[in-house]
Amino acid sequence: MQVWWRRCAHAFQLYLYRREEFLEHYHKRSSVETTSSMIKAQFGSRIRSKTETARRNEVLWKILCHNLYCLISAFYELGIEADSWKAALKRTLWLFGRPFRILSNGQKEIVETGKQVPTNASKKPSNARARRLVLGHDSAWWNGWVVASLAIAAFAAVAVVVTTQIVVFLQKVETREAQADLEKYKADVAARVAEANEKAATAQLEQERLKAKLAWRNLSLDESSALEKALASRPGTVNLWYTAGDPEAMYLAIQYSHVFSSAHWHVLPASATLAGIVFGVAAPDASGTYAESLRTALVKAGIAFSIAPLPTWQSTTGATRNPNFPMLMIGSRQPTVFP
Repeated sequence: MQVWWRRCAHAFQLYLYRREEFLEHYHKRSSVETTSSMIKAQFGSRIRSKTETARRNEVLWKILCHNLYCLISAFYELGIEADSWKAALKRTLWLFGRPFRILSNGQKEIVETGKQVPTNASKKPSNARARRLVLGHDSAWWNGWVVASLAIAAFAAVAVVVTTQIVVFLQKVETREAQADLEKYKADVAARVAEANEKAATAQLEQERLKAKLAWRNLSLDESSALEKALASRPGTVNLWYTAGDPEAMYLAIQYSHVFSSAHWHVLPASATLAGIVFGVAAPDASGTYAESLRTALVKAGIAFSIAPLPTWQSTTGATRNPNFPMLMIGSRQPTVFP
């Protein structure tokens, strides 16, 4: 830890008092990071070797390939001729595992023995240009690899186009199938909705029919008007009875009472307990002027009534019956018969 602090203090002093020297060393880091980034981008950032020696060799080979890549790029981008950089650099190249130097006369000198090896350039006429070799291969060999690479790239492009068309076709087929399933589902749902609506309509109709069967009796507007008109021609008095303990019969009797009152008839209402059951409307009395007028008015109004004699009455509640006037008995409602 103390060594690290001493190094940090030394670097800080360089930055304060000898900044140019500090920056000269510091910016080497930028070059290192740039080179590392180029190697990773060109040859991958992973090392696949297992052992420590193999990993070190793999990294060194990547660095060597990167240097050759930069050197070849400089040749073509800057237009450097082979003879000029051989004479200027005079550095050691490693080719096929054996170090040698390029001399000014175009010959190779092996570093290990110092023996000169004649090159192809020395065998050619003086006016012939020396062949340029990269990794031991000339431009024709590299051109062949360029053509092969282009062929592979073209094949890959065709493969990409074909596979893309296949994927598009399969997606279209899947889309059509999904659309067909959706339409089938919609039709099924529509059929179910229609069936449910039909059942609901049937249930509503049955409910209305049941309500009509179970509804209390009413005098319609036409019946009330016709009955009132017929009764008003000859006013009189009537004994209006209804079945005791039957609210529905009492409700209908109240409607008849209003019609009689509007026609200027005198009404004697009462609830009667009879020895038998009377259904519907009954006008049992046939004698007397008012009885004839009552029956005639009921016929003109289209109201069905019975003329059969009433059962023996046991008790009444309300106005006392006057035997001189006709009787209109409002009996119970006919029982509802369901199929």
